[in-house]
Amino acid sequence: MASREVTVINSSYRDPYSETRLQINTDTGVAYSENGGGRLFYIDQTSLSLRNRRVLYDDTQKPIVTFYSKIMRPQGRCKVFRGKNNDPSEFLFSVKKARDSATDTTVLNVLLANNQNQRKNDYRVFISGNKNSCKVYLGEYIDESYMVAKV
Repeated sequence: MASREVTVINSSYRDPYSETRLQINTDTGVAYSENGGGRLFYIDQTSLSLRNRRVLYDDTQKPIVTFYSKIMRPQGRCKVFRGKNNDPSEFLFSVKKARDSATDTTVLNVLLANNQNQRKNDYRVFISGNKNSCKVYLGEYIDESYMVAKV
């Protein structure tokens, strides 16, 4: 498979040569550089309503993306928008969460905004049961040659 770079959110947050390791606290929604650096990203849960809204900020307090999910929705689907809004023109992607209890793995099926028919995933993210690692694959494929990231 030919290598190509894809920017979904903003290319300023991508460094293909970086070996930066992150320490992520899932309870507080904060990500730190593992080498003693400061806070890199954090999540602010800004409102409690039927639409659970969370905003991801960078270390300069700039809103990167906003996550919206219906609290009562059983499928675990979330819509993600650029910045701090829900303007349809800023819609980036949606995520549907699934659980593979046999392997104790969480699977995130990612559908980009331009995927109109939504029959196939654009990306799949596999998160280990203890949440200490994840792998991101292009499309429906679960093959090392289609892996685009490993965290």
